[in-house]
Amino acid sequence: MVYRVFWITLVPLIRLYWRVRWIRRDNVPEDGAIIASNHVAAIDPILICACFWRQVSWLAKVELVKTKRIAWFFRGAAVIPVDREEPDTSWIPAAIACMDKGGLFGTFPEGTRSPDGRVYRAHTGVARIAEASGRPVIPAAVVGSNLSHKKGGRFARPVPCSVAFGEPMFFEKRHDEDPAAAYHRFSDEVMDCVAELLGAARVRDLYSREGRRQGSG
Repeated sequence: MVYRVFWITLVPLIRLYWRVRWIRRDNVPEDGAIIASNHVAAIDPILICACFWRQVSWLAKVELVKTKRIAWFFRGAAVIPVDREEPDTSWIPAAIACMDKGGLFGTFPEGTRSPDGRVYRAHTGVARIAEASGRPVIPAAVVGSNLSHKKGGRFARPVPCSVAFGEPMFFEKRHDEDPAAAYHRFSDEVMDCVAELLGAARVRDLYSREGRRQGSG
């Protein structure tokens, strides 16, 4: 209920401020699905949510729902708390429950914001939730948000932004394929589609916060 009140109030303002445009939203099914997007700015989840009237749930670091000053907002925004220092799969049932109610589960498979707009290697959570839920993964590409909101900036400028949605992808393990290899393969395939939608270069390694790069592809 709180989420719906938030959205009825805020979505028209968000769409107007950033002139949000969506492309091929018809690729997103009307029942539950997983939205897997690139991530370049803090406003990315807001822009994706603004493409829909139904609930989109996201993973968020647990500190956001424990800090009294902001906890009320993130609880109302239907986030699923996760401890990034002790990653596990305890969030999967909550994500499935969201989709079983017809909602969407949003994820940034790279795990953090890209520093340069390129699309980095994904963590395998997107494959694991796709396997556990049986729901399709919809690749998505957010464009323009990095021009609106710079990392560390206090305000986001009213720069036009768009979100493009790709065709549904279903996780399937190939015959005799090792499960870990299947998770990595599918996650890479999802990010390949994201990069194609975005028109961005692909980097085949995880982004290192320390600035170390293992190579690109």
